[in-house]
Amino acid sequence: MADPLDLSRPWFLRPGAASFGMMFATGAFGRAVLLSVVPLEAYLVLGSARNVSIMFMIVAAANLLLSFGIPALIGRFRRRRVYVGCIILCAMAPVFLATGTMAGLPLGALCREFGGTALFIAQNLYMMDHIAKRDFVKAEPTRLFFQALAWGIGPYVGVLLFARVDPWAAYGLAACASLAELFYFRAIRISDMSLLATRAAKPKNPLRFIRRFFIQPRLRLAYTIAVARSTWWSVLNVYGPIYMVKSGAGEEAGGLIVGACNMLLLITPGIGWLARRTGVRRVVIGAFVFSGLATSTVALAYPDPWAGFWLFLLAGLGVVALDAVGTVPFLRAVRVSERDEMTMVFVTYGQAAQLGPMMLFSVLLSFVDLPVVFVVTAIVLVAAAWTSRWIPRGM
Repeated sequence: MADPLDLSRPWFLRPGAASFGMMFATGAFGRAVLLSVVPLEAYLVLGSARNVSIMFMIVAAANLLLSFGIPALIGRFRRRRVYVGCIILCAMAPVFLATGTMAGLPLGALCREFGGTALFIAQNLYMMDHIAKRDFVKAEPTRLFFQALAWGIGPYVGVLLFARVDPWAAYGLAACASLAELFYFRAIRISDMSLLATRAAKPKNPLRFIRRFFIQPRLRLAYTIAVARSTWWSVLNVYGPIYMVKSGAGEEAGGLIVGACNMLLLITPGIGWLARRTGVRRVVIGAFVFSGLATSTVALAYPDPWAGFWLFLLAGLGVVALDAVGTVPFLRAVRVSERDEMTMVFVTYGQAAQLGPMMLFSVLLSFVDLPVVFVVTAIVLVAAAWTSRWIPRGM
């Protein structure tokens, strides 16, 4: 086990915000390479945005159900082994996708989604173990900053390799990046510390801690904020590439729009600085309103590809501000004795932000065209701005 205060080790091999960010970004790059490849390949194979919505709805539902078993996995095998196993699962996802079959496409997508969800749970637990609560407002933007290049470059590189080189080039790069995270994780030697490691051996009833989560008003509020901002990312990741293809800009433009919006994560340290001076509450409300208005104009711009491109980027500025500080209400509200259970429930916001919208869009897109997706998303963002008034003023 590595001592985080062991100054004989290089800073990037000691547990901390910067080293965590670099390690998480390594694996994130592998998942990012597939981010735009999966919806574009699904669109080619399935033939319509409606069918793509149905596939992602099924994947999100399966991921949500499987996610409730993650605490039991941690309790049975410990956090380190679960982390390693899910890295390997993420590395297997490109192999299934590379088969190009109707079975391999959703299976690969599910491996990527579930592996990423489990890793995110473990990452949050490690962050809470090694970083003091008062430092979360600084640590979270730092983590996002290191992941910005991964999520910014990955989608475009993935589509470029897939379309111009060979699909196996994209899939191989994704698998190698996931395995690189495994080597970094082993090198940094993060310990399973605090009472979490002791409590992990106790069996956990998902229904009990789901109820416990949602009877706490501050955790409900944190979940609502997270679902709303993640809804925008789900829409961008699936329908942004489809928007660019349907408007005639092509597959590479689809990867470019997703990558460019993710590259905006580079501004998160600045957002963290602003939040520390003006308060998280003001930043969250303002960002929701701004991104909601910008997203609504994407519907008006359709089918102009490059007007849509710049409007996506404009909306992305607001959502990135939410990413910089949107997790802080949860990190500040969760009790130390409940971190395992409450973190597991909290991170289901990603699946909820896919499952609900994809169910709705699979129906709406049977009757109306693509712009309805952006109108509905804008309504969700503005409604979240209203709900965010309940964030404590002192946060």
